[in-house]
Amino acid sequence: LFLLFSSILINKLITCCLATTTTTNIIPTNTNTIKSVVASLRTRRWNLSQISNALLQQHQHCKFSSSSSSTSLLSRQTRTATASFVTTPTQIRSNSFKLPNYHCYHSRSNLSRSKRNMISSSSSLAAATTTTTWADFKNLHQEIIPKHIIPPLSSSSHKGSSGRIGVLGGSERYTGAPYYAAMASLKAGTDLAFVFCAEEAAIPIKCYSPELMVAPVYNAAEFEKEGQNEENASSSSSSHVSTTTTKLIENMVSKVTSLFDRMHVLIIGPGLGRDPIVLRAVAQIIIRAREVNLPLILDADALYLLTLEPYRHILQSSKNNDGVVVLTPNVMEYRRLEQAFENEDELKKALDGVIVIQKGHHDTVTATTTTARESSMMMICEEIGGLKRSGGIGDVLAGTLGAFVAWNQILASKNKGGSSHDWMVASCWSACCAVKKATRIAFEKKKRAMTAPDILEEIGTVLDDMASDVDSKL
Repeated sequence: LFLLFSSILINKLITCCLATTTTTNIIPTNTNTIKSVVASLRTRRWNLSQISNALLQQHQHCKFSSSSSSTSLLSRQTRTATASFVTTPTQIRSNSFKLPNYHCYHSRSNLSRSKRNMISSSSSLAAATTTTTWADFKNLHQEIIPKHIIPPLSSSSHKGSSGRIGVLGGSERYTGAPYYAAMASLKAGTDLAFVFCAEEAAIPIKCYSPELMVAPVYNAAEFEKEGQNEENASSSSSSHVSTTTTKLIENMVSKVTSLFDRMHVLIIGPGLGRDPIVLRAVAQIIIRAREVNLPLILDADALYLLTLEPYRHILQSSKNNDGVVVLTPNVMEYRRLEQAFENEDELKKALDGVIVIQKGHHDTVTATTTTARESSMMMICEEIGGLKRSGGIGDVLAGTLGAFVAWNQILASKNKGGSSHDWMVASCWSACCAVKKATRIAFEKKKRAMTAPDILEEIGTVLDDMASDVDSKL
Protein backbone atom coordinates (compact mmCIF):
# COMPACT_ATOMS: atom_id res chain seq x y z
CA LEU A 1 0.00 0.00 0.00
CA PHE A 2 2.87 2.35 0.78
CA LEU A 3 4.38 1.91 -2.69
CA LEU A 4 0.97 2.10 -4.33
CA PHE A 5 -0.10 5.39 -2.80
CA SER A 6 3.38 6.86 -3.19
CA SER A 7 3.41 5.98 -6.87
CA ILE A 8 -0.01 7.62 -7.27
CA LEU A 9 1.28 10.80 -5.67
CA ILE A 10 4.39 10.97 -7.85
CA ASN A 11 2.38 10.19 -10.96
CA LYS A 12 -0.14 12.95 -10.24
CA LEU A 13 2.58 15.52 -9.61
CA ILE A 14 4.46 14.64 -12.80
CA THR A 15 1.22 14.67 -14.81
CA CYS A 16 0.32 17.99 -13.24
CA CYS A 17 3.60 19.59 -14.31
CA LEU A 18 3.41 18.18 -17.86
CA ALA A 19 -0.23 19.23 -18.29
CA THR A 20 0.46 22.85 -17.40
CA THR A 21 3.82 23.31 -19.11
CA THR A 22 2.30 24.88 -22.23
CA THR A 23 0.05 27.30 -20.35
CA THR A 24 2.09 28.31 -17.30
CA ASN A 25 5.68 27.84 -18.49
CA ILE A 26 6.45 25.37 -15.73
CA ILE A 27 9.75 23.91 -16.88
CA PRO A 28 11.34 21.32 -14.59
CA THR A 29 15.06 21.99 -14.48
CA ASN A 30 16.03 18.99 -12.44
CA THR A 31 14.08 15.88 -13.37
CA ASN A 32 16.67 13.73 -11.63
CA THR A 33 15.12 14.78 -8.33
CA ILE A 34 11.80 13.09 -9.14
CA LYS A 35 13.61 10.06 -10.56
CA SER A 36 15.60 9.73 -7.36
CA VAL A 37 12.40 9.90 -5.33
CA VAL A 38 10.88 7.07 -7.36
CA ALA A 39 14.04 5.00 -7.03
CA SER A 40 14.17 5.58 -3.31
CA LEU A 41 10.55 4.54 -2.94
CA ARG A 42 11.48 1.17 -4.38
CA THR A 43 14.20 0.66 -1.83
CA ARG A 44 12.14 2.33 0.95
CA ARG A 45 15.19 4.31 2.06
CA TRP A 46 13.33 7.62 2.56
CA ASN A 47 10.53 8.52 4.94
CA LEU A 48 7.66 10.72 3.80
CA SER A 49 9.17 13.89 5.25
CA GLN A 50 12.29 13.42 3.12
CA ILE A 51 10.13 12.76 0.06
CA SER A 52 8.13 15.95 0.58
CA ASN A 53 11.33 17.97 1.02
CA ALA A 54 12.73 16.60 -2.24
CA LEU A 55 9.53 17.43 -4.11
CA LEU A 56 9.50 20.90 -2.59
CA GLN A 57 13.04 21.50 -3.83
CA GLN A 58 12.00 20.35 -7.29
CA HIS A 59 9.10 22.80 -7.43
CA GLN A 60 11.25 25.64 -6.16
CA HIS A 61 13.39 25.18 -9.30
CA CYS A 62 10.37 25.61 -11.55
CA LYS A 63 9.36 28.84 -13.25
CA PHE A 64 5.79 29.93 -12.53
CA SER A 65 3.76 32.42 -14.49
CA SER A 66 0.97 34.64 -13.14
CA SER A 67 -1.85 32.84 -14.94
CA SER A 68 -4.49 32.52 -12.22
CA SER A 69 -6.63 29.94 -14.06
CA SER A 70 -3.77 27.55 -14.73
CA THR A 71 -2.35 28.06 -11.26
CA SER A 72 -5.75 27.37 -9.74
CA LEU A 73 -5.96 24.12 -11.73
CA LEU A 74 -2.51 23.07 -10.55
CA SER A 75 -3.46 23.94 -6.97
CA ARG A 76 -6.61 21.80 -7.11
CA GLN A 77 -4.74 18.85 -8.64
CA THR A 78 -2.01 19.01 -6.02
CA ARG A 79 -4.51 19.26 -3.16
CA THR A 80 -6.35 16.22 -4.55
CA ALA A 81 -3.13 14.23 -4.74
CA THR A 82 -1.99 15.09 -1.23
CA ALA A 83 -5.43 14.66 0.31
CA SER A 84 -5.70 11.10 -1.07
CA PHE A 85 -2.19 10.22 0.01
CA VAL A 86 -1.69 11.66 3.50
CA THR A 87 -3.75 9.82 6.09
CA THR A 88 -2.23 10.57 9.49
CA PRO A 89 -0.76 13.75 10.95
CA THR A 90 2.49 11.99 11.85
CA GLN A 91 3.25 10.89 8.30
CA ILE A 92 4.19 14.32 7.08
CA ARG A 93 4.59 17.76 8.67
CA SER A 94 1.91 19.36 6.53
CA ASN A 95 -1.05 17.89 4.68
CA SER A 96 -0.31 19.96 1.60
CA PHE A 97 2.85 20.89 -0.28
CA LYS A 98 3.68 24.59 -0.24
CA LEU A 99 4.14 25.52 -3.88
CA PRO A 100 5.17 29.08 -4.76
CA ASN A 101 2.37 31.23 -6.32
CA TYR A 102 -0.75 29.83 -4.72
CA HIS A 103 -2.05 28.67 -1.36
CA CYS A 104 -2.50 24.94 -0.65
CA TYR A 105 -4.71 24.47 2.37
CA HIS A 106 -4.73 21.57 4.82
CA SER A 107 -6.99 18.79 3.57
CA ARG A 108 -8.66 18.50 6.99
CA SER A 109 -9.02 22.26 7.45
CA ASN A 110 -12.43 23.56 8.45
CA LEU A 111 -12.19 26.43 5.97
CA SER A 112 -15.15 26.99 3.70
CA ARG A 113 -14.95 26.10 0.02
CA SER A 114 -15.14 29.77 -0.95
CA LYS A 115 -12.07 30.55 1.15
CA ARG A 116 -10.15 27.63 -0.34
CA ASN A 117 -10.78 28.99 -3.83
CA MET A 118 -9.56 32.51 -3.06
CA ILE A 119 -6.13 32.70 -4.65
CA SER A 120 -3.92 35.74 -4.87
CA SER A 121 -3.75 37.59 -8.15
CA SER A 122 -1.10 40.01 -6.87
CA SER A 123 2.29 39.07 -8.26
CA SER A 124 4.18 40.82 -5.46
CA LEU A 125 2.30 38.90 -2.80
CA ALA A 126 1.99 35.58 -4.59
CA ALA A 127 4.90 34.01 -2.77
CA ALA A 128 3.60 35.27 0.58
CA THR A 129 0.43 33.21 0.23
CA THR A 130 2.40 29.99 0.27
CA THR A 131 3.02 30.01 4.02
CA THR A 132 0.73 29.91 7.02
CA THR A 133 3.17 30.16 9.92
CA TRP A 134 5.78 32.80 10.67
CA ALA A 135 8.64 30.27 10.55
CA ASP A 136 7.72 29.20 7.00
CA PHE A 137 7.20 32.78 5.86
CA LYS A 138 10.53 33.84 7.34
CA ASN A 139 12.40 31.01 5.66
CA LEU A 140 11.01 31.85 2.23
CA HIS A 141 10.94 35.66 2.43
CA GLN A 142 13.56 36.69 4.92
CA GLU A 143 14.84 39.45 2.67
CA ILE A 144 11.51 41.30 2.49
CA ILE A 145 10.84 41.41 6.24
CA PRO A 146 13.11 44.42 7.00
CA LYS A 147 11.93 46.13 3.78
CA HIS A 148 8.18 45.85 4.23
CA ILE A 149 7.16 44.35 7.59
CA ILE A 150 9.49 44.89 10.59
CA PRO A 151 11.94 47.80 10.49
CA PRO A 152 15.38 46.99 11.89
CA LEU A 153 16.54 48.81 14.99
CA SER A 154 18.98 51.62 14.28
CA SER A 155 21.19 53.96 16.27
CA SER A 156 19.92 56.80 14.07
CA SER A 157 16.32 56.34 15.22
CA HIS A 158 14.56 59.12 17.10
CA LYS A 159 11.46 59.29 19.27
CA GLY A 160 8.52 58.47 17.06
CA SER A 161 10.46 57.02 14.15
CA SER A 162 9.35 53.49 15.10
CA GLY A 163 5.69 54.40 15.11
CA ARG A 164 3.13 56.74 16.65
CA ILE A 165 -0.25 55.15 17.39
CA GLY A 166 -3.62 56.66 18.23
CA VAL A 167 -6.47 54.81 19.97
CA LEU A 168 -9.98 56.30 19.93
CA GLY A 169 -12.09 54.56 22.55
CA GLY A 170 -12.57 54.38 26.28
CA SER A 171 -16.02 55.31 27.55
CA GLU A 172 -17.18 55.86 31.11
CA ARG A 173 -17.81 52.13 31.50
CA TYR A 174 -14.95 50.62 29.46
CA THR A 175 -11.45 51.80 30.35
CA GLY A 176 -9.39 48.62 30.00
CA ALA A 177 -9.80 48.04 26.26
CA PRO A 178 -8.03 51.22 25.03
CA TYR A 179 -5.28 50.62 27.58
CA TYR A 180 -4.64 47.10 26.25
CA ALA A 181 -4.62 48.30 22.64
CA ALA A 182 -2.25 51.20 23.28
CA MET A 183 0.10 49.19 25.49
CA ALA A 184 0.21 46.34 22.97
CA SER A 185 1.47 48.74 20.32
CA LEU A 186 4.21 49.95 22.68
CA LYS A 187 5.16 46.42 23.73
CA ALA A 188 5.39 45.45 20.06
CA GLY A 189 7.94 48.20 19.47
CA THR A 190 6.30 51.53 18.64
CA ASP A 191 7.48 54.69 20.39
CA LEU A 192 4.37 56.72 21.24
CA ALA A 193 0.72 55.95 21.93
CA PHE A 194 -2.16 58.44 22.22
CA VAL A 195 -5.50 57.52 23.78
CA PHE A 196 -8.57 59.64 22.93
CA CYS A 197 -11.37 58.91 25.37
CA ALA A 198 -14.20 60.25 27.53
CA GLU A 199 -13.25 62.60 30.35
CA GLU A 200 -14.61 60.08 32.84
CA ALA A 201 -12.20 57.43 31.51
CA ALA A 202 -9.09 59.61 31.27
CA ILE A 203 -7.91 59.48 34.89
CA PRO A 204 -8.29 55.68 35.24
CA ILE A 205 -6.37 55.11 32.00
CA LYS A 206 -3.63 57.51 33.07
CA CYS A 207 -3.33 55.59 36.32
CA TYR A 208 -2.92 52.31 34.45
CA SER A 209 0.32 53.48 32.85
CA PRO A 210 2.40 56.66 32.64
CA GLU A 211 3.55 55.56 29.17
CA LEU A 212 0.28 56.59 27.54
CA MET A 213 -0.61 60.10 26.40
CA VAL A 214 -4.27 60.34 27.34
CA ALA A 215 -6.44 63.08 25.82
CA PRO A 216 -10.08 63.44 26.95
CA VAL A 217 -12.09 64.49 23.90
CA TYR A 218 -15.68 64.49 25.17
CA ASN A 219 -17.74 64.41 28.34
CA ALA A 220 -19.88 61.30 28.54
CA ALA A 221 -22.42 62.88 30.88
CA GLU A 222 -22.99 65.81 28.53
CA PHE A 223 -23.39 63.51 25.52
CA GLU A 224 -25.83 61.30 27.40
CA LYS A 225 -27.90 64.27 28.55
CA GLU A 226 -28.06 65.71 25.06
CA GLY A 227 -29.06 62.33 23.70
CA GLN A 228 -32.00 62.22 26.11
CA ASN A 229 -33.01 65.73 25.03
CA GLU A 230 -33.02 64.57 21.38
CA GLU A 231 -35.22 61.60 22.27
CA ASN A 232 -37.68 63.83 24.08
CA ALA A 233 -37.78 66.26 21.15
CA SER A 234 -38.36 63.37 18.76
CA SER A 235 -41.23 61.98 20.83
CA SER A 236 -42.94 65.39 20.89
CA SER A 237 -42.68 65.66 17.07
CA SER A 238 -40.59 68.78 17.39
CA SER A 239 -38.61 69.83 14.33
CA HIS A 240 -36.10 71.73 16.44
CA VAL A 241 -32.48 70.81 15.64
CA SER A 242 -30.20 71.07 18.65
CA THR A 243 -27.22 73.31 18.08
CA THR A 244 -25.75 71.93 21.29
CA THR A 245 -25.44 68.48 19.75
CA THR A 246 -23.70 69.94 16.71
CA LYS A 247 -21.22 71.81 18.87
CA LEU A 248 -20.47 68.74 20.99
CA ILE A 249 -19.75 66.69 17.88
CA GLU A 250 -17.63 69.38 16.25
CA ASN A 251 -15.60 69.83 19.42
CA MET A 252 -14.87 66.09 19.72
CA VAL A 253 -13.99 65.77 16.04
CA SER A 254 -11.66 68.77 16.23
CA LYS A 255 -9.75 67.42 19.24
CA VAL A 256 -9.00 64.15 17.47
CA THR A 257 -8.34 65.40 13.94
CA SER A 258 -5.98 68.12 15.16
CA LEU A 259 -3.50 65.37 16.04
CA PHE A 260 -3.79 63.42 12.79
CA ASP A 261 -0.37 64.63 11.64
CA ARG A 262 1.26 63.09 14.72
CA MET A 263 -0.03 59.57 14.06
CA HIS A 264 0.92 56.82 11.65
CA VAL A 265 -2.33 54.94 12.32
CA LEU A 266 -5.57 55.42 14.26
CA ILE A 267 -7.28 52.51 16.02
CA ILE A 268 -11.01 53.12 16.59
CA GLY A 269 -13.33 51.04 18.74
CA PRO A 270 -11.74 49.54 21.89
CA GLY A 271 -14.08 50.49 24.75
CA LEU A 272 -15.81 53.09 22.58
CA GLY A 273 -19.38 52.30 23.64
CA ARG A 274 -22.53 52.85 21.58
CA ASP A 275 -23.71 56.31 22.52
CA PRO A 276 -25.50 57.61 19.39
CA ILE A 277 -23.92 61.06 19.49
CA VAL A 278 -20.44 59.64 20.06
CA LEU A 279 -20.95 57.36 17.06
CA ARG A 280 -21.97 60.34 14.91
CA ALA A 281 -18.75 62.09 15.88
CA VAL A 282 -16.73 58.95 15.19
CA ALA A 283 -18.29 58.68 11.72
CA GLN A 284 -17.03 62.17 10.89
CA ILE A 285 -13.58 61.29 12.24
CA ILE A 286 -13.47 58.23 9.96
CA ILE A 287 -14.36 60.38 6.94
CA ARG A 288 -11.69 62.96 7.83
CA ALA A 289 -9.07 60.24 8.28
CA ARG A 290 -9.94 58.78 4.86
CA GLU A 291 -9.53 62.19 3.29
CA VAL A 292 -5.95 62.53 4.53
CA ASN A 293 -5.02 58.85 3.97
CA LEU A 294 -4.51 58.13 7.66
CA PRO A 295 -4.60 54.33 8.08
CA LEU A 296 -7.50 53.08 10.19
CA ILE A 297 -8.05 49.94 12.25
CA LEU A 298 -11.72 49.46 13.14
CA ASP A 299 -12.47 47.12 16.03
CA ALA A 300 -15.28 46.34 18.48
CA ASP A 301 -17.90 49.14 18.58
CA ALA A 302 -16.48 50.74 15.44
CA LEU A 303 -17.61 47.58 13.66
CA TYR A 304 -21.05 48.01 15.19
CA LEU A 305 -21.09 51.50 13.69
CA LEU A 306 -20.68 49.99 10.20
CA THR A 307 -23.83 47.89 10.68
CA LEU A 308 -26.02 50.96 11.26
CA GLU A 309 -27.98 52.15 8.22
CA PRO A 310 -26.56 55.72 8.04
CA TYR A 311 -22.97 54.49 8.16
CA ARG A 312 -22.93 51.25 6.13
CA HIS A 313 -21.12 52.84 3.19
CA ILE A 314 -19.07 55.33 5.16
CA LEU A 315 -15.76 53.73 4.10
CA GLN A 316 -16.57 54.60 0.47
CA SER A 317 -18.06 58.05 1.12
CA SER A 318 -14.79 59.97 1.00
CA LYS A 319 -13.39 61.42 -2.22
CA ASN A 320 -10.09 59.73 -1.39
CA ASN A 321 -10.48 56.03 -0.65
CA ASP A 322 -6.87 54.96 -1.20
CA GLY A 323 -5.93 54.81 2.48
CA VAL A 324 -5.54 51.61 4.46
CA VAL A 325 -8.55 50.35 6.42
CA VAL A 326 -8.41 47.16 8.49
CA LEU A 327 -11.45 45.54 10.11
CA THR A 328 -11.03 42.98 12.91
CA PRO A 329 -14.37 41.18 13.42
CA ASN A 330 -14.82 38.02 15.44
CA VAL A 331 -17.40 35.45 14.38
CA MET A 332 -20.41 37.31 15.77
CA GLU A 333 -19.25 40.72 14.56
CA TYR A 334 -18.69 39.44 11.03
CA ARG A 335 -22.14 37.84 11.06
CA ARG A 336 -23.68 41.20 11.99
CA LEU A 337 -21.84 42.82 9.09
CA GLU A 338 -23.25 40.21 6.70
CA GLN A 339 -26.77 40.65 8.05
CA ALA A 340 -26.57 44.44 7.75
CA PHE A 341 -26.35 44.24 3.94
CA GLU A 342 -28.98 42.88 1.57
CA ASN A 343 -26.62 40.61 -0.33
CA GLU A 344 -22.98 39.65 -0.70
CA ASP A 345 -22.39 42.04 -3.61
CA GLU A 346 -23.49 45.00 -1.50
CA LEU A 347 -21.17 43.92 1.30
CA LYS A 348 -18.26 43.62 -1.14
CA LYS A 349 -18.98 47.08 -2.49
CA ALA A 350 -19.04 48.57 1.01
CA LEU A 351 -15.75 46.88 1.90
CA ASP A 352 -14.01 47.47 -1.42
CA GLY A 353 -10.27 47.78 -0.85
CA VAL A 354 -10.64 47.01 2.86
CA ILE A 355 -8.58 44.39 4.69
CA VAL A 356 -10.74 42.12 6.84
CA ILE A 357 -9.26 39.98 9.61
CA GLN A 358 -11.73 37.29 10.67
CA LYS A 359 -10.55 36.29 14.11
CA GLY A 360 -10.88 32.69 15.18
CA HIS A 361 -8.96 29.47 15.71
CA HIS A 362 -7.09 30.39 12.52
CA ASP A 363 -7.14 34.14 11.83
CA THR A 364 -7.97 34.81 8.18
CA VAL A 365 -6.68 38.00 6.56
CA THR A 366 -8.43 38.94 3.32
CA ALA A 367 -8.23 41.94 1.00
CA THR A 368 -10.71 42.24 -1.86
CA THR A 369 -10.76 44.83 -4.63
CA THR A 370 -13.65 45.16 -7.07
CA THR A 371 -12.98 48.56 -8.67
CA ALA A 372 -10.56 47.96 -11.54
CA ARG A 373 -10.76 44.19 -11.60
CA GLU A 374 -11.96 41.79 -8.99
CA SER A 375 -9.01 40.26 -7.19
CA SER A 376 -8.45 38.81 -3.77
CA MET A 377 -5.57 38.19 -1.44
CA MET A 378 -5.83 35.84 1.51
CA MET A 379 -3.42 34.70 4.18
CA ILE A 380 -4.23 32.32 7.01
CA CYS A 381 -2.48 32.43 10.38
CA GLU A 382 -2.08 28.88 11.61
CA GLU A 383 0.05 29.70 14.62
CA ILE A 384 -1.17 27.85 17.68
CA GLY A 385 -2.64 30.11 20.36
CA GLY A 386 -3.65 29.47 23.94
CA LEU A 387 -6.71 27.52 25.04
CA LYS A 388 -8.27 30.36 27.02
CA ARG A 389 -10.12 33.29 25.50
CA SER A 390 -10.00 35.94 28.19
CA GLY A 391 -11.30 39.46 27.67
CA GLY A 392 -8.86 41.91 26.12
CA ILE A 393 -7.13 39.61 23.63
CA GLY A 394 -8.88 41.32 20.73
CA ASP A 395 -7.70 44.68 22.04
CA VAL A 396 -4.14 43.36 22.23
CA LEU A 397 -4.43 42.27 18.60
CA ALA A 398 -5.77 45.69 17.59
CA GLY A 399 -2.78 47.41 19.19
CA THR A 400 -0.30 44.98 17.68
CA LEU A 401 -1.91 45.51 14.29
CA GLY A 402 -1.44 49.22 14.83
CA ALA A 403 2.30 48.67 15.22
CA PHE A 404 2.62 46.58 12.05
CA VAL A 405 0.46 48.95 9.99
CA ALA A 406 2.55 51.89 11.20
CA TRP A 407 5.77 50.07 10.31
CA ASN A 408 4.41 49.36 6.84
CA GLN A 409 3.80 53.08 6.34
CA ILE A 410 7.23 54.02 7.71
CA LEU A 411 9.02 51.51 5.48
CA ALA A 412 7.00 52.67 2.47
CA SER A 413 8.23 56.23 2.98
CA LYS A 414 11.83 54.95 3.06
CA ASN A 415 11.53 53.01 -0.19
CA LYS A 416 12.15 56.13 -2.31
CA GLY A 417 9.08 55.94 -4.47
CA GLY A 418 8.45 52.26 -3.84
CA SER A 419 5.35 51.31 -1.89
CA SER A 420 4.86 48.77 0.86
CA HIS A 421 1.08 48.91 0.48
CA ASP A 422 1.07 45.64 -1.45
CA TRP A 423 2.55 43.99 1.62
CA MET A 424 -0.10 45.32 4.01
CA VAL A 425 -1.92 41.98 4.09
CA ALA A 426 1.34 40.26 5.07
CA SER A 427 1.89 42.90 7.76
CA CYS A 428 -1.56 42.29 9.24
CA TRP A 429 -1.01 38.55 9.04
CA SER A 430 2.32 38.96 10.86
CA ALA A 431 0.55 40.81 13.69
CA CYS A 432 -1.86 37.88 14.03
CA CYS A 433 1.10 35.51 14.23
CA ALA A 434 2.70 37.61 16.97
CA VAL A 435 -0.41 37.66 19.15
CA LYS A 436 -1.06 33.94 18.66
CA LYS A 437 2.51 33.18 19.71
CA ALA A 438 2.29 35.48 22.74
CA THR A 439 -1.04 33.96 23.75
CA ARG A 440 0.39 30.45 23.57
CA ILE A 441 3.41 31.34 25.72
CA ALA A 442 1.24 33.16 28.28
CA PHE A 443 -1.17 30.23 28.45
CA GLU A 444 1.65 27.74 28.95
CA LYS A 445 2.78 29.76 31.95
CA LYS A 446 -0.57 30.67 33.53
CA LYS A 447 -3.04 28.11 32.15
CA ARG A 448 -6.56 28.95 33.37
CA ALA A 449 -5.32 32.03 35.19
CA MET A 450 -4.13 33.68 31.97
CA THR A 451 -5.44 37.21 31.37
CA ALA A 452 -4.70 39.95 28.85
CA PRO A 453 -1.84 41.52 30.88
CA ASP A 454 -0.01 38.18 30.74
CA ILE A 455 -0.16 38.33 26.94
CA LEU A 456 1.11 41.91 26.96
CA GLU A 457 4.19 40.77 28.85
CA GLU A 458 5.03 38.24 26.13
CA ILE A 459 4.56 40.50 23.09
CA GLY A 460 8.05 42.01 23.35
CA THR A 461 9.79 38.64 23.60
CA VAL A 462 7.84 37.29 20.65
CA LEU A 463 8.66 40.32 18.48
CA ASP A 464 12.34 40.06 19.39
CA ASP A 465 12.31 36.46 18.24
CA MET A 466 10.43 37.28 15.02
CA ALA A 467 12.89 40.07 14.20
CA SER A 468 16.03 38.29 15.41
CA ASP A 469 17.58 37.90 11.96
CA VAL A 470 16.56 41.44 11.01
CA ASP A 471 18.29 43.05 13.99
CA SER A 472 21.32 40.71 13.89
CA LYS A 473 22.39 42.23 10.53
CA LEU A 474 23.01 45.66 12.05
